[in-house]
Amino acid sequence: MTIIADVIETTLSGYTGSLKVAILVKGDFLLGTDLSTARFEGVDSARRTARLILPAPAAASLRVDHARTRVFSISTGGLWQIVPGDQPTTTLINRAYADAQKIIAAAAEDRALLDRSRRQAESVLRTFFGALGWEVEVRWERQ
Repeated sequence: MTIIADVIETTLSGYTGSLKVAILVKGDFLLGTDLSTARFEGVDSARRTARLILPAPAAASLRVDHARTRVFSISTGGLWQIVPGDQPTTTLINRAYADAQKIIAAAAEDRALLDRSRRQAESVLRTFFGALGWEVEVRWERQ
């Protein structure tokens, strides 16, 4: 699991002013490889060697941690200061949470994290097959 923390500012603008919210975003995601689509190539039973073709790691379970995410500033400008009701503020905060989800999804596309996920999968699979007496070369499908 990879944990993300970031601060975002979301603005709702109109002709007569704007609303801004600043949120401390906490969230997480899982990176993993779907082994259900893995396939073997070049299996040599006599030498106990094989090539394992894996799909690229992908993010799963992207989430904003609502218990730890905090709104720490809401500001109004122009005539928005006198707008009655909570609807604009509610709309703004909902938009900010949608932006937070996008930030977590973007973090899951980080090349360094994806490379680390590949190395971890290779290590685990080589160890697993090594314990069975097989030498497995891992190759990754191109996206």
